[in-house]
Amino acid sequence: TEERKKKFLFPSNPVAASIIGITFRKSDEGKIRDLESFAEYSGKLVPISPQSAQFAVVQDFNKAHPDKQIALVPSDTFIINDAYLWVIEGRYDAFFDLKLSFQNSVLSEKGAFHSLSDKLSYAPYKGIPTWTLFNRNEASLAAAYDRAVEKLRADGTLSSLSVKYFGEDVFSYVSE
Repeated sequence: TEERKKKFLFPSNPVAASIIGITFRKSDEGKIRDLESFAEYSGKLVPISPQSAQFAVVQDFNKAHPDKQIALVPSDTFIINDAYLWVIEGRYDAFFDLKLSFQNSVLSEKGAFHSLSDKLSYAPYKGIPTWTLFNRNEASLAAAYDRAVEKLRADGTLSSLSVKYFGEDVFSYVSE
Protein backbone atom coordinates (compact mmCIF):
# COMPACT_ATOMS: atom_id res chain seq x y z
CA THR A 1 0.00 0.00 0.00
CA GLU A 2 1.00 3.65 -0.26
CA GLU A 3 1.39 3.86 3.53
CA ARG A 4 3.97 1.05 3.50
CA LYS A 5 5.87 2.67 0.65
CA LYS A 6 6.16 5.80 2.77
CA LYS A 7 7.68 3.82 5.66
CA PHE A 8 10.05 1.51 3.81
CA LEU A 9 12.83 1.57 1.25
CA PHE A 10 12.93 -1.19 -1.35
CA PRO A 11 16.46 -1.91 -2.59
CA SER A 12 16.98 -2.42 -6.33
CA ASN A 13 18.45 -5.90 -5.99
CA PRO A 14 16.44 -8.88 -4.77
CA VAL A 15 18.16 -11.37 -2.49
CA ALA A 16 16.11 -14.41 -3.53
CA ALA A 17 12.90 -15.45 -5.26
CA SER A 18 9.84 -17.50 -4.45
CA ILE A 19 9.02 -19.91 -7.26
CA ILE A 20 5.33 -20.18 -8.00
CA GLY A 21 3.56 -22.58 -10.29
CA ILE A 22 0.82 -25.16 -10.35
CA THR A 23 0.21 -28.40 -8.53
CA PHE A 24 -1.90 -30.79 -10.58
CA ARG A 25 -2.79 -34.47 -10.85
CA LYS A 26 0.12 -36.63 -11.94
CA SER A 27 -2.25 -38.40 -14.33
CA ASP A 28 -2.46 -35.11 -16.28
CA GLU A 29 1.32 -34.75 -16.77
CA GLY A 30 1.04 -35.47 -20.49
CA LYS A 31 -1.56 -32.74 -20.91
CA ILE A 32 -0.22 -30.18 -18.42
CA ARG A 33 3.43 -29.14 -18.64
CA ASP A 34 3.25 -25.45 -17.76
CA LEU A 35 0.75 -22.65 -17.22
CA GLU A 36 0.03 -22.26 -20.94
CA SER A 37 -0.82 -25.91 -21.42
CA PHE A 38 -2.91 -25.83 -18.23
CA ALA A 39 -4.92 -22.90 -19.61
CA GLU A 40 -5.52 -24.87 -22.82
CA TYR A 41 -6.36 -28.05 -20.88
CA SER A 42 -9.01 -26.50 -18.62
CA GLY A 43 -7.80 -23.49 -16.68
CA LYS A 44 -9.90 -24.70 -13.73
CA LEU A 45 -7.82 -23.37 -10.84
CA VAL A 46 -8.49 -23.59 -7.10
CA PRO A 47 -9.92 -20.17 -6.06
CA ILE A 48 -7.40 -17.59 -4.83
CA SER A 49 -7.85 -14.75 -2.37
CA PRO A 50 -7.86 -11.43 -4.29
CA GLN A 51 -5.50 -10.00 -1.66
CA SER A 52 -2.88 -12.61 -2.56
CA ALA A 53 0.00 -11.71 -4.85
CA GLN A 54 -0.78 -14.99 -6.63
CA PHE A 55 -4.13 -13.55 -7.74
CA ALA A 56 -2.30 -10.66 -9.42
CA VAL A 57 0.14 -13.06 -11.10
CA VAL A 58 -2.73 -15.04 -12.65
CA GLN A 59 -4.42 -11.79 -13.70
CA ASP A 60 -1.18 -10.75 -15.42
CA PHE A 61 -0.96 -14.14 -17.13
CA ASN A 62 -4.52 -13.76 -18.43
CA LYS A 63 -3.79 -10.25 -19.74
CA ALA A 64 -0.70 -11.54 -21.56
CA HIS A 65 -2.55 -14.60 -22.95
CA PRO A 66 -6.01 -13.45 -24.08
CA ASP A 67 -6.45 -16.68 -26.09
CA LYS A 68 -5.39 -18.94 -23.17
CA GLN A 69 -7.33 -17.89 -20.08
CA ILE A 70 -7.18 -19.39 -16.62
CA ALA A 71 -10.46 -19.22 -14.71
CA LEU A 72 -9.62 -16.87 -11.86
CA VAL A 73 -12.21 -17.23 -9.12
CA PRO A 74 -11.80 -15.07 -6.01
CA SER A 75 -12.15 -16.76 -2.63
CA ASP A 76 -12.59 -15.28 0.81
CA THR A 77 -10.75 -18.01 2.67
CA PHE A 78 -10.14 -21.71 2.62
CA ILE A 79 -7.65 -24.01 4.23
CA ILE A 80 -4.80 -24.20 1.75
CA ASN A 81 -4.22 -27.86 2.50
CA ASP A 82 -7.73 -28.55 1.17
CA ALA A 83 -6.48 -27.46 -2.25
CA TYR A 84 -4.36 -30.61 -2.66
CA LEU A 85 -7.37 -32.79 -1.90
CA TRP A 86 -9.64 -30.74 -4.21
CA VAL A 87 -7.20 -31.33 -7.07
CA ILE A 88 -7.02 -35.07 -6.35
CA GLU A 89 -10.84 -35.26 -6.16
CA GLY A 90 -11.15 -33.50 -9.53
CA ARG A 91 -13.04 -30.54 -8.11
CA TYR A 92 -10.27 -28.37 -9.66
CA ASP A 93 -7.49 -29.23 -12.08
CA ALA A 94 -4.67 -27.26 -10.45
CA PHE A 95 -3.65 -25.26 -7.41
CA PHE A 96 -1.45 -22.16 -7.79
CA ASP A 97 1.23 -23.07 -5.28
CA LEU A 98 4.66 -22.10 -4.03
CA LYS A 99 7.24 -24.67 -5.07
CA LEU A 100 8.68 -24.75 -1.56
CA SER A 101 5.22 -25.50 -0.11
CA PHE A 102 4.76 -28.36 -2.57
CA GLN A 103 8.20 -29.73 -1.73
CA ASN A 104 7.62 -29.50 2.04
CA SER A 105 4.00 -30.66 2.08
CA VAL A 106 3.97 -33.31 -0.65
CA LEU A 107 7.46 -34.41 -1.64
CA SER A 108 9.08 -34.42 1.80
CA GLU A 109 8.68 -37.72 3.63
CA LYS A 110 7.72 -35.62 6.68
CA GLY A 111 5.14 -33.61 4.71
CA ALA A 112 1.50 -33.66 5.76
CA PHE A 113 0.50 -34.70 2.23
CA HIS A 114 3.39 -37.01 1.37
CA SER A 115 0.86 -39.83 0.92
CA LEU A 116 -0.28 -37.93 -2.21
CA SER A 117 3.21 -37.67 -3.74
CA ASP A 118 2.45 -40.40 -6.28
CA LYS A 119 -0.75 -38.57 -7.31
CA LEU A 120 0.43 -34.94 -7.57
CA SER A 121 2.90 -33.16 -9.81
CA TYR A 122 4.25 -29.60 -9.99
CA ALA A 123 5.18 -27.25 -12.83
CA PRO A 124 6.95 -23.97 -12.03
CA TYR A 125 5.77 -20.76 -13.69
CA LYS A 126 7.98 -17.91 -12.52
CA GLY A 127 10.02 -16.50 -9.69
CA ILE A 128 8.76 -13.63 -7.61
CA PRO A 129 11.77 -11.62 -6.39
CA THR A 130 12.12 -11.04 -2.66
CA TRP A 131 13.83 -8.06 -1.09
CA THR A 132 15.03 -6.94 2.28
CA LEU A 133 13.08 -3.87 3.41
CA PHE A 134 14.66 -0.89 5.14
CA ASN A 135 13.19 1.88 7.24
CA ARG A 136 13.14 5.15 5.27
CA ASN A 137 15.40 6.69 7.91
CA GLU A 138 18.12 4.18 7.00
CA ALA A 139 18.72 5.31 3.40
CA SER A 140 22.52 5.13 3.63
CA LEU A 141 22.41 1.61 5.08
CA ALA A 142 19.95 0.54 2.37
CA ALA A 143 22.19 1.99 -0.37
CA ALA A 144 25.29 0.21 1.00
CA TYR A 145 23.35 -3.03 1.33
CA ASP A 146 22.08 -2.70 -2.24
CA ARG A 147 25.63 -2.18 -3.56
CA ALA A 148 26.82 -5.27 -1.68
CA VAL A 149 23.95 -7.40 -3.02
CA GLU A 150 24.71 -6.17 -6.56
CA LYS A 151 28.32 -7.33 -6.18
CA LEU A 152 27.14 -10.74 -4.93
CA ARG A 153 24.74 -11.01 -7.88
CA ALA A 154 27.37 -9.91 -10.42
CA ASP A 155 30.04 -12.36 -9.25
CA GLY A 156 27.60 -15.29 -9.12
CA THR A 157 27.55 -15.66 -5.34
CA LEU A 158 23.77 -15.23 -5.04
CA SER A 159 23.14 -17.89 -7.67
CA SER A 160 25.66 -20.20 -6.02
CA LEU A 161 24.04 -19.75 -2.61
CA SER A 162 20.65 -20.34 -4.16
CA VAL A 163 21.81 -23.67 -5.56
CA LYS A 164 23.38 -24.60 -2.23
CA TYR A 165 20.33 -23.81 -0.09
CA PHE A 166 17.38 -24.25 -2.50
CA GLY A 167 18.81 -26.95 -4.77
CA GLU A 168 18.51 -24.72 -7.85
CA ASP A 169 19.14 -21.18 -9.03
CA VAL A 170 15.85 -19.48 -8.13
CA PHE A 171 16.96 -16.40 -10.09
CA SER A 172 16.63 -18.37 -13.34
CA TYR A 173 12.83 -18.16 -12.84
CA VAL A 174 12.83 -14.35 -12.52
CA SER A 175 12.02 -12.68 -15.82
CA GLU A 176 11.83 -9.06 -14.69
